[in-house]
Amino acid sequence: MENTRVKKALARLLVEIGQAEQQVEVLRQILCEQDHFETYSTFLRLDRTRKGFIGSKDFLSFFEENHHEAHSEQDIKDFLIHPYDQDADGDISYAEFLKLVLPLDNPELRTITSQRPIYEIPQTQKLSYDIEYALLRLFDRLIKSNRKLDVLKLQLSSYSDAELLFSLLDKNQKGYIELKALNFFFQQLNLNIIDFEVLWILRSMDLDITGRVSMGEFKAMVTPVTPRNQREGSVDQQKRARPSKKPTDVSYSTQDEFHSSSRNKLASLVTPQNAKEQKHKPKQLSKTQELAENHEPFFAFLKIIIKYERELEILREQLCLRKDFNIFDSFRYFDRDGLGYVTVAQMQEYLAKLNLSTDFSALSLYFIRLNKNKTGQLRFSDYASSIVPKSKKIQSELKGHQSRFKEGALSLEEMWSKTTYKLFFEVFFLTVERESMVESVRQLMMQDDTFDPFKTFKAIASKDLSLIHISEPTRQAEISYAVFCLKKK
Repeated sequence: MENTRVKKALARLLVEIGQAEQQVEVLRQILCEQDHFETYSTFLRLDRTRKGFIGSKDFLSFFEENHHEAHSEQDIKDFLIHPYDQDADGDISYAEFLKLVLPLDNPELRTITSQRPIYEIPQTQKLSYDIEYALLRLFDRLIKSNRKLDVLKLQLSSYSDAELLFSLLDKNQKGYIELKALNFFFQQLNLNIIDFEVLWILRSMDLDITGRVSMGEFKAMVTPVTPRNQREGSVDQQKRARPSKKPTDVSYSTQDEFHSSSRNKLASLVTPQNAKEQKHKPKQLSKTQELAENHEPFFAFLKIIIKYERELEILREQLCLRKDFNIFDSFRYFDRDGLGYVTVAQMQEYLAKLNLSTDFSALSLYFIRLNKNKTGQLRFSDYASSIVPKSKKIQSELKGHQSRFKEGALSLEEMWSKTTYKLFFEVFFLTVERESMVESVRQLMMQDDTFDPFKTFKAIASKDLSLIHISEPTRQAEISYAVFCLKKK
């Protein structure tokens, strides 16, 4: 019984580690997608006195300059510096800073970011608004995630030591933990953790990027940073901390709205252009206007979904009206064994054979969103729901299209015209991109302290019926459309 308790506590910690790493990776990619983000110039912005390293006081000054005073210097040392301080000198060198800010799961973006030209940054100057805010969100998320993980590590340390925990994963006594061992551990506990999530757990612990986790790496990951008495004091201090504010306004270049981590930019998606003129005019708000004002993150989120759905629906209709297109053919190309499902690896393999590639994490997210039975395998019915339009008339016409699939076909170009081929992959990649973009905004919205999913739902739901009905008269037209788009899922 005691052994099972330890295993479950360890499993919970590992899952939380993987999820935290995924959230941080999203923020890293958002930061690196800023055109003017350059790593060394950013390092110098934090290292104001040009010491050659960034200390806790430098990070603290950064937070204070951006009016974010929710973290103490000790928290910065424990949860921002310590996890990346490989030489244990209490500071972050430039090499350590690169590990902190560069994405793990997007080599292309990592390369692009690393090759950007260095630019001079005066000692008293800030970076652009977008970069300052993206850095702030990244550092803030790292501290919050590592603080939460430290509580779980502290609880786990009261059950067992690191050596025993390591042996629970290293059943074959190889001296290291690999992906297969992690999968076996979760299977023993009957936990349905998909390969994509297990991979993130491994990446989080694999500090030297060998694909294996040594005893030293594992011990560093599961050992709590702070003793229990300090932990209690830190929690009390957090409760007394002042609420955070957004960074002060500085000049910045406009970035794509879907990659912006600023709540103000999310809100701007649904704020009228003449909002400033209306600000000082006392006016009775309608229910719809009141909802928009009080639930800005949610409304902005819906608007992003609407934008993608509209574009996708037009392309889906154009594709499925092509006489040579058959939904079965497109799926059968990936499902070569005729099993009725495909895996992420299979789809990526056959995309590569067509000289097409997509980010593994984005493709995995596409699978997770569509795979309703959570097996990590994409069934034909789930796949079809992302390609076939909502029009019943077009669906009926599509059923009459003859299959052109040939066993052993090397390319979809053998079955389709160039126009159909191009249109199909436009729909496919836009669908994959949609899931990645929307998930990024969804996570940022959930991190917004002002957003409460239950209160937002309750404010919009029909007469306390615990549902949102498409015909509700108080609903904005755009919200009705979004509900209609989501209803299909």
